[in-house]
Amino acid sequence: MTFSNITRTTLALGGALLLAGCSAHDDGASSDRDPATKTPAGKPSGNESPPTEAPPIDPPPGPNDVVGVVQGRLGGPVPGATIASGDVIIKTDAWGRFVLRNLPPKYDLQCGIDGQGEVYYGLTTRNPTIQSYANGWYNRAPIHLDYSEATSTNSRRRSFTVGDDGSTRNILAPSAPPDAVDTSLYWAGPTPALTGRFFSLEHDTSTSGPPTRYLGYAFSPMRLLPSNRETTTFKPTYLPITTTSTVTGVARPPPGVSGYETYLLVHFGGQYDIVNLDHPSHAVPAEFVVPEVPGASWALQYRVYGPGLGFEGASSSVIVPISTDGSVPDVDIPVAPKIISPADGAADFGVGSEIAWEGGEGACTVNVFFKGVSWAISLTTLTSRFTMPDLSAVGVPIARRFQYTINVQCSQRANRPPDADPVLDAARYIGGQYNLGTSAKSRNVSVTSP
Repeated sequence: MTFSNITRTTLALGGALLLAGCSAHDDGASSDRDPATKTPAGKPSGNESPPTEAPPIDPPPGPNDVVGVVQGRLGGPVPGATIASGDVIIKTDAWGRFVLRNLPPKYDLQCGIDGQGEVYYGLTTRNPTIQSYANGWYNRAPIHLDYSEATSTNSRRRSFTVGDDGSTRNILAPSAPPDAVDTSLYWAGPTPALTGRFFSLEHDTSTSGPPTRYLGYAFSPMRLLPSNRETTTFKPTYLPITTTSTVTGVARPPPGVSGYETYLLVHFGGQYDIVNLDHPSHAVPAEFVVPEVPGASWALQYRVYGPGLGFEGASSSVIVPISTDGSVPDVDIPVAPKIISPADGAADFGVGSEIAWEGGEGACTVNVFFKGVSWAISLTTLTSRFTMPDLSAVGVPIARRFQYTINVQCSQRANRPPDADPVLDAARYIGGQYNLGTSAKSRNVSVTSP
């Protein structure tokens, strides 16, 4: 395992079960839960997008300047965030942008908004994107899903939106009857409309798990406008699936795993999303029937769980594409990281405390969750050891005499562009994006500040 000394630190206000801020994500499905149920940091009331198109930066940035943007969890800009680098402190503009002039090849950056924040150490990119757990600007449109013309009344359906850019969002509606579902879709401004296609995949329920028999698929044109009142109805009429291929995936898990899951993922040129969310394969090797759907590409995601921890403990996973001939390479699943410092039950956690772990690959995020309150401090690094920094400069100091839980999540992209900053791998998660590669998550330890 190779590390560099680039470190990224993030801290955020958000639920402990939904990873906060820009921290490394778990590999679950994307969510269309109502953003209004979360603290709408940096987001005015209503469903507005930024008021106008962003003007050019004046004066124009030079080669040593850093031009970044703070995005919300739906991808929209977050205005009013505090950005600090060295002695310079500025605010993001109405479009979430910030400019830091004449920075060295490696630089430190801090960001904070409404008690949420991120700190990056040793960044190299000149165009960083900070993905906050704040809502940012976003749009909302209610939709009605009418499945009454499904092939079978007892079938399951998995529905997605497929944007013009190929981005896929899983619509978290019931996959089984009832045959009518009301929900909402959210997307980031300043796009005035969500355009693309509605995609639905229908499969049989006669078996409890893979291999699944797919019945049909449906596409519908999609153009949604921001609205709290007007509902768009999708009534998919399914075309039969007549061509499938059987794929057998072989993954070699680390020794002593206690649980095993394999998911089938689909994409249309953008990010991947899970198809068999409600019934993964638990077999080794895993066998899947892959339907032929125009424009769709597929991948397998393997996930294993640490010894004696069941499905609540340490886990690791790997995502690999399925070739056009239906083959998928055998893979080794990485060992999940294991925290070695601080010790479970430590009572002296604070600024200067050592945090270290074994295992994991790539960019690793340490999540420090405050028990009983929905905020967390998350620290991302390409090393496996560091000391807890003083984060009071971005408005979130370590609270004294409180209890925290700590875990580590690591991710490594296999398809990273050659000029991308690897420390940001863990930050590229908008709307359920899957980056081909590996990920791993440790179990929690519990500590107390003095």
